[in-house]
Order: sequence, then C-alpha cells, then structure tokens
Amino acid sequence: VVNMCLDDKHSWQGLWLGEQYGLQIDISRVFDLSWTSSRVTTEWYLAENGMPLYMPEGFDIHTFKPLTLKNDMDISFVGSAYGCRPSIIRFLKARGISIHAFGHGWKDGSIPTEMQVEVYNRSKINLGIGAIGYSEFLTNLKGRDFEIPGCGGGMYLTSFNPDLALHFHIGKEIVCYRSRDEMLELIRYYLTHADEAQEIAKAGRDRCLREHRWLHRYIRILSILGIVENR
Repeated sequence: VVNMCLDDKHSWQGLWLGEQYGLQIDISRVFDLSWTSSRVTTEWYLAENGMPLYMPEGFDIHTFKPLTLKNDMDISFVGSAYGCRPSIIRFLKARGISIHAFGHGWKDGSIPTEMQVEVYNRSKINLGIGAIGYSEFLTNLKGRDFEIPGCGGGMYLTSFNPDLALHFHIGKEIVCYRSRDEMLELIRYYLTHADEAQEIAKAGRDRCLREHRWLHRYIRILSILGIVENR
C-alpha cells in the first residue's frame, strides 16, 4: 500500500484527534511506501519509522501537449489567488508587465484543464510560483512544474527550488528566479528574446517526454514494490 502526499511540508502534523495526530505524522509508518515530492520530508518519515520515497509529480501526455495557437499573451499565471500570489501579481502589474491570472479568486476566474492548456500554449512566458501556504520562501515541487514544460508552449519561469535542479537543466529547459526583482528582470529579458524562450520551452518538453510522464512515476513505484520487472 502506497501513500501519496505531495504537499507534506505543510501538512505533516495536524490537530490531536484523541488517539493520534491528523495528517501524515502518525499514519506514515503503516504504509509500504510513502511517496513524497519533497526531499527534506524523507527524513521526517524516517524519524517516524516510515518508508519514504522521494519522487515528484508527473504529467499526462494526452492532456498537456502542444497546440497550434498564437502566442498572444506576454505572461500568464494559473493558480488560486492566496498567500503571496496576489502581491506578486500586483508587483508585476505595477511595473508594466501585462500578466493574465486565472484561478479561484482572480478577476478572470477558474478555467477548466483544456483552457489551461490553451493558456500555456498562448503565453510567451508561463509564470510559476513555487511557494506553499503563506510563505513566499517555503517551496515545494508542483504538478505544473511538469505540466507546463510538458506542453512545450511558452517558456516556464518559476521559483528556484533545489529539487527542481534534479529534474531539469535550469536555464536550458526551464528558468528560475530567487527574488521578485530577478523575476522581473528575467521576464523583461525573455519577452525581448522570444527565440531563446522558445528554445527553452522546446527543451523542457523534450525532457518531460523522456523522464517526467506519470507513466515513468508508476513504473518506478511498481518496480520498487516488485510488481513489475525492474527497468
């Protein structure tokens, strides 16, 4: 039995429920594997006699794919408006960046997955915000880290996370920022160097196709459990 928890940095220990704590801490030891998308939390699982497996999310090639659409958006962000996100969008707009934000809490509202894929393909730059909860500096890998590059549309620009460097060549397949000022500088650069941005987007898709499909993740899980032959 495998437990898949992909945001356990801030969902590790919940309220006391009378016999155990809520969330991951008190159930971690009962699974054959605990799948986490954060390297640091593997130590937390081990401290509770759990059996952690670090592995990020993946992407579905049938959903997240290139579309023949015009790049008529400079930059977009897809995700709910909470935590530091509204402040970051305001920061960019105040400095003249034309950014479209989609998701719960934004003016344009939530959009279905098919429209998200269209946005990823229409955007020259797809912005990622790797923060979790209400901290701008506590980051975690996310599904969009693989879904957006997997589309091969606009270049993916997101928060730097050392875990990301295990899965992409930073600067060649995706681009990362460490501060708001660096984010702004990179946006301005790549909006005026569209050919470079497209080369990065293409390289990111190629990497995702080789290594980051959901199929790759589940083959690894099944190999570890001895259900399929090791590959």
